[in-house]
Amino acid sequence: MNLSAILAKAGKKVLLLELDLHKPKVGKGLNMTSTQGLSNLLVGHVDIPSVILATQVENFHVILSGPTPPNASELVLSKHMEELFDYGRTHFDYVIIDTPPVGLITDALVLMKHVDATLFVVNTRFANKDHLRSAMEVIQSNPVRNFGFILNGVRMKKSKYYYNTNYGYGYRYAYGYGSGYGYGYGYGYGRKRKRGKDGEGADKTAA
Repeated sequence: MNLSAILAKAGKKVLLLELDLHKPKVGKGLNMTSTQGLSNLLVGHVDIPSVILATQVENFHVILSGPTPPNASELVLSKHMEELFDYGRTHFDYVIIDTPPVGLITDALVLMKHVDATLFVVNTRFANKDHLRSAMEVIQSNPVRNFGFILNGVRMKKSKYYYNTNYGYGYRYAYGYGSGYGYGYGYGYGRKRKRGKDGEGADKTAA
């Protein structure tokens, strides 16, 4: 979500696809809901323009997951998926796909063939060497054209060059990796509790 917002702030037209149909969380992070979304689109019940939503950030659009389907992994194989990406390439500068964690479900591997670059998001609070090893195995065994790692949750030490300051557009987004299919998510909205001199708590919005 932050990546989409940053690109949109730079004047690029961005479409974010909530393609983690198993445990969708983008809508919650953006404080947005929709009764129809990607699950409806991929079975052919709605057209693409009808499910595109504008966010609070100019140029940043999203298609939410829609109702959680029982056959989520099968939907990513839908013939309508190729139509969706063709539409995205025509009408947007960037199309960003949010997928389930690699290694737990095959959805991300299926979607890789449609993209120009693959970004592995690694959270330092949850990930370990096995997760990184799994990601490297994915790279070695699949035709990934461009790839990189985004390291989240890094604690920056204060210095004259680096400051422990919380930058962002109000979204904090973290995956918690468990065993099997029971992966979980952690969310924050950029708000902190600050103690005043009188001992009462007060909300503080992070920059």
